[in-house]
Amino acid sequence: MKNPIKDERILHMQQKIAGDAYSIAVILLFLSMLVKIYWMELPFAACFTELAVILICSVYVVTANLLGGSAGFESKKDSVKTYGLKSAAMGIVVSAPVSTVNYFRYPQNRENLFYFFISAAILFASAFLFSFLSLLSIGFVSKKRAEKIAKRLDEDEQKL
Repeated sequence: MKNPIKDERILHMQQKIAGDAYSIAVILLFLSMLVKIYWMELPFAACFTELAVILICSVYVVTANLLGGSAGFESKKDSVKTYGLKSAAMGIVVSAPVSTVNYFRYPQNRENLFYFFISAAILFASAFLFSFLSLLSIGFVSKKRAEKIAKRLDEDEQKL
């Protein structure tokens, strides 16, 4: 047999292995960035290749899932409140470590805590707004794409 038929279990296992490999690679790239920036104290420009690979791979995965109609955003439970909670978590995840590092890295931040808290609040608000708008737009596009695919499948089914 030159072309054996693969059943769903084998395909699912291969996809899971590929997904796990992708996750491990992205985590290692992210850890490499953290080590370079915070432990080796290299400039951010030294991490350009890691950041570029992470961003390109992330854009590919999201785009491929959107075009396939299965981005995981078409749940009826996802509402503006859910997106707000997810965005708030993202804002905390982004602003807490960056603000903490900035507090210890720059001694002038310890003298005037008002500016420290203002910069942390601005960072939180920026991360919140960016993630909220991203989630809303991805959810909208994914829902429309899934509806289009379902409509096309229904039309094909009616033709048969």
